[in-house]
Amino acid sequence: MAIHKFTRLINEGKEITIFGNGHSKRDYTYISDIIDGIMRVLHKRFDYEVFNLGGSQPIELRELVALIESGLGKKARMRYLPDQPGDLPITFADLTKSRKVLGYNPRVGIREGIRRFIEWHRGKS
Repeated sequence: MAIHKFTRLINEGKEITIFGNGHSKRDYTYISDIIDGIMRVLHKRFDYEVFNLGGSQPIELRELVALIESGLGKKARMRYLPDQPGDLPITFADLTKSRKVLGYNPRVGIREGIRRFIEWHRGKS
């Protein structure tokens, strides 16, 4: 959601809100990698199993914004607010079980994913 929202707002020249100092890290995953993981689960027909799917490559929020800026060729107008209660400094998927049992291995890195997303976003505008 952040990638879509930030891309749209930066492209429109509107302000984006950054909670904290921009150093928090999150694990963003390209949709094709999530679909691949879901299909692997469906084909093996597991009952009541939990599998983490994600990219497992956390990136700082400020770096994410910089990638979007670079892809759009526009600078973000940023408004910094305090961290939200309960926010963790870093989150990412532990893929140990998914890799071992499903053979799951995400293929689209964040830079390529942002490039593809911006290309898609421009095409729909």
